[in-house]
Amino acid sequence: MTLGNLAGDMIRNAELEDLHPEVRKGVQVHRAIDSFTDRHDEIRDLVSVLRPVHGKYAPVAVDVILDYVLSSDWEHHTGLPFDVFTGWVYETIDDYGHLLPDRVLPRVTGMRTHQWLEQYRTQDGLLHVLKRMDQRARFPSRFAEGLQDLDTHYNDLKRGLRSFYPDLLNYSAELMAAEDRSTLRSEGRS
Repeated sequence: MTLGNLAGDMIRNAELEDLHPEVRKGVQVHRAIDSFTDRHDEIRDLVSVLRPVHGKYAPVAVDVILDYVLSSDWEHHTGLPFDVFTGWVYETIDDYGHLLPDRVLPRVTGMRTHQWLEQYRTQDGLLHVLKRMDQRARFPSRFAEGLQDLDTHYNDLKRGLRSFYPDLLNYSAELMAAEDRSTLRSEGRS
């Protein structure tokens, strides 16, 4: 499931049916979490703060900048050392990456090769991520100004994340519990 969650934004709808069931579940969980996040009041407030600079890309800018805020205070939010988490993620990619579509696999293995997760822990890494996003954006995005946003709005971003993250964890637990109940029903063990 972790692999599908990592690759959730890279998988096309037309590819879902061909995915391994656990990878498909991970993609579905990823998308449900994205939808929950987009609807959350704290996130909407942060998006409105960044909208004057980033326009239609403000939700994406908030997502990436909050990844930095989360990863820089990882142990507080998760109780798990960051290197243990990244080691587990990269091991999952190594062990199960072959379950992904051929066109997606290089991007996911690139996460490990280029240490994408670690890049979110430093401002230099974040700037690198934001500049890459600027290059890929189809419309003017000003992602590279994200560091200025971070400086200007850091306290709001940190407060927003601290308010949002417990709600996200609760929602994720509900999703997993619902998935477990669904699996039990489909296996006739309800």
